[in-house]
Amino acid sequence: MHSEQENLRHERETRWAEIAREVDELADKLGHPIDAGIRDAVIGLLAHELPTNQSCEGHDDRGEALPWVSIESSEPEGWEDNKQLKEEWRNANKQLATKVRALLEGWYEHRQADQDVIPDDQKLILEPQGIFGAFRIQPAAQERMTKLSQSERAQQALVYREEMRKFSTFLQEHFLTGA
Repeated sequence: MHSEQENLRHERETRWAEIAREVDELADKLGHPIDAGIRDAVIGLLAHELPTNQSCEGHDDRGEALPWVSIESSEPEGWEDNKQLKEEWRNANKQLATKVRALLEGWYEHRQADQDVIPDDQKLILEPQGIFGAFRIQPAAQERMTKLSQSERAQQALVYREEMRKFSTFLQEHFLTGA
């Protein structure tokens, strides 16, 4: 007989696999799939019921070098001329940010307990996006990276991409264990 905890883990593993299949079917306007280096973070955030709407693993030759995932609640229908809907949208995004901050705090507390020292610029932060409270999860060093040469960016980006990868692993384990 399976214990209740084993049954819960099995249900969560099944749900994780479903979300992974859904993510693998997503594509941008040009038909490109989600970048492989950010895929697991997107799955982890969706598993935690955090709606993602854009992401990037970071690129050495163009755009931003560091990984990021944008989170935003659904745009309410008719919000354009409705102050109450605009405020509700902001509040929904604030709740999402609170949830992500709690996950990040748990992640960094876990790392600290393991005596893992993480430089501040490597830590993942929430970067506001737009006037309705949307935000990105990204390394704190995003702005600093724009001042580096392409070769320096490529070298430094590896560390920050690894931080996002480790956070993705944390999200998966957190989800599967129900912690």
